[in-house]
Amino acid sequence: MALKNLVSFTLKNILDELSDYGKDSYKLRTIVNFIFKPYVQDLIKDLNKEFDSKEGNRAYPRELLLGVLMYCSTLHFSNLTAIARECKLNKMLQVFTCGETPSASTFKRFFKENNRLTLKKIFCCTLLEFNEEKFLDFSRLFIDGTDALVNGSIHYKITWNEITMLQYAKQWKILHNNRKQSMERFLTELKKKEEFYKDDEEMLKLIQMALKRPDIYNKRIYKKIPLFTEALKGRKQNYVSIMFPESIMMRTKKGKFDFALNLQQIMLKNKIIFSGVLLDKPNDSRVLEEVLIDIQETIEILVDLQKKYGIRRNYKEINSLLERTTFILDSGYFSDHNLEIADKYAINALIMPKVIASQRNNKI
Repeated sequence: MALKNLVSFTLKNILDELSDYGKDSYKLRTIVNFIFKPYVQDLIKDLNKEFDSKEGNRAYPRELLLGVLMYCSTLHFSNLTAIARECKLNKMLQVFTCGETPSASTFKRFFKENNRLTLKKIFCCTLLEFNEEKFLDFSRLFIDGTDALVNGSIHYKITWNEITMLQYAKQWKILHNNRKQSMERFLTELKKKEEFYKDDEEMLKLIQMALKRPDIYNKRIYKKIPLFTEALKGRKQNYVSIMFPESIMMRTKKGKFDFALNLQQIMLKNKIIFSGVLLDKPNDSRVLEEVLIDIQETIEILVDLQKKYGIRRNYKEINSLLERTTFILDSGYFSDHNLEIADKYAINALIMPKVIASQRNNKI
């Protein structure tokens, strides 16, 4: 439903009030101007349609949530709870949100349920702006990967056996809803099943496993079974993260294992981020093809935006990026697989061999 305070959520009202903060409001004013650009608004309309919800919590305009996230990233906040707290404490941010205070769960839903392609198009609007100002330099393109840790405990995971037990719990109509009374009923009914199946060794193991960890046998987690089974396909691991099934257990930069994704960032010569993609690969040795596919998608989006909203007509220059740019990659990408992909796509790639990288590191 509409929020009362948001009647003043307009470009003019927000900029008028932010002007009282002078230079301190420069970053926020830049973001406000961006999200109210006509072409960004066209894209955000698609996101808002998905949240013209008939039920549930109040629906915030997607541009409000997007603006908050963009501004908080300039303050180096990445934790959603900290971002929600900033909405309550930061006076300038309250001008932008018209006094509304979205919760951490609202931001989490924004990330999980929004259309990925639409969000990418909104990001590409920044490239449109840079292209209009002739800031995009396509002569060099740097690719690097890093760990993107997910916000979930390494212990909050689910196995194939637990998925099987979830299905039995649904079949027996004993799934709980995390409330005390519902949980007590689940445990009582499960103990009855334990007695009933005492001579069935396989079923007994499943039931006793569930009794040790009853919290995951709830209706919300049951609905995620298709995500779990899809994520488990082809994996060596017998488990996935409940919070982020698409993530994988990988050795992080700090040397320990955690649930994470491999964030591939693509940067132009003048330090402008051109694209980025999250992959479920533990290292960079087999990611080049997916990175190139993502770059192609970004090029297509940028050309389309340029045709619809831009003044420049440098489509040929943008479309020829893969052909004429030089890709710079570190030794983590030096593998037979990546070299074959570079040949397949006929790109100019400079990848440091691992032997040379080891020699240099040893000298240092």
